Amino acid sequence: MPESLATRKTPDFALWAIWLIFILAFVLLVWAVDVQFRDADSKLYSDIAQTIAKQPICEWLSPQWSGFWDREGLFREHPPGVLWVSASLIRLGAPAAQAAAIANLLYYLLIFLFIFKLGCHLDGPTLGWAMVWAAFLMPVTLQYLIRGNLEPPLTLATVLGLYVFVRSDRRPLARLLFAAAVTFAVFVKGMQGLIVPIFAGIYWLFWTRDRWRFLTLIFGTVFMLLICALFEWRYRLHTGEEFWFTYMAIQAGIAVKSLSPWSKLYNLVWYLGRILYFALPWSLFLLAARWWPRRDSAAKVYPDSNVWRWLLVSAATLVLLMAFFERKADRYVFPAYTLIAMAGGWLVRERFARIRVWLTNSPRKMSMVFASSLLIAIILKTIVGKSFYQTIQIWRN
Repeated sequence: MPESLATRKTPDFALWAIWLIFILAFVLLVWAVDVQFRDADSKLYSDIAQTIAKQPICEWLSPQWSGFWDREGLFREHPPGVLWVSASLIRLGAPAAQAAAIANLLYYLLIFLFIFKLGCHLDGPTLGWAMVWAAFLMPVTLQYLIRGNLEPPLTLATVLGLYVFVRSDRRPLARLLFAAAVTFAVFVKGMQGLIVPIFAGIYWLFWTRDRWRFLTLIFGTVFMLLICALFEWRYRLHTGEEFWFTYMAIQAGIAVKSLSPWSKLYNLVWYLGRILYFALPWSLFLLAARWWPRRDSAAKVYPDSNVWRWLLVSAATLVLLMAFFERKADRYVFPAYTLIAMAGGWLVRERFARIRVWLTNSPRKMSMVFASSLLIAIILKTIVGKSFYQTIQIWRN
């Protein structure tokens, strides 16, 4: 990500040009290749977004199934936030069939941007780049680069919430950004979007206890609830039916089927296996760090930072929450993969001097290398093979 966004007072137009060229190349690529989603969820969200893009904006409030998945009626499986983003891109001129893929790329670029800004705030650009490269170089990122799922925008909201809450600027904009992160998370992923204020509450409770962050947390949560209430009011006026209670009933009905502690323990082990694999190699680095040789025997095994600990505790919290529900999927702990990668990249940067030296390359060079690597990964996924990185199945049930 452009270092100018985090550390410079004046913009570096060469950096902006690098990323603009990358985005244009990506749009041309997906347009020329005519990317087709293989997974059912991405295709569904893309199809519904294309449908509502043709309708008046007042109809966007209550999307319909429109025959997809052989279903009719109001679509209340999830809030419509991700559909609004794709439909807006279509209205702005994006090719309809590829709008969800373009939106997904924008989510990822913003994820990398806010990870970089968080690293810069904590310990300069080398930490920012270490965490960005780690978040990119893991199996689940390569698998989800061309998708239309809900998980990348949820991860974006999570990373934005982390960054704003850590930085804790005493400006109204900081609180508004945190409120926007919480609200966006809920309107994308519903109940699971509450992980953003939950993670923030963990940081406040265990490491800061300051008044400003507490008020930011309260403001963001109350703002989200007010927007949800406003949405419910308009939804009922428009359709004559309720949204949030029906949505929660649907999700609870398909997610909680057993209260057996053995079932929950199995789910926990199942998700830990996902964390170990989909966050490779960073998950292994974190596990093996204690046995790595150290030049300075007095040096700490892990970074001595509350934020670093917070990344791991937040990932563990998400895994524990999802283990309670019977319905399992790799994507249900998706933000945890990124948090583990960020912690692993931070650790590797602390322990390997050569990597630290490489990360000090000029912002233009690092941006060029990273953008090129990202584009190559996308080309491999879209051109070399339709099934390349498409699905990775381990221990399915």
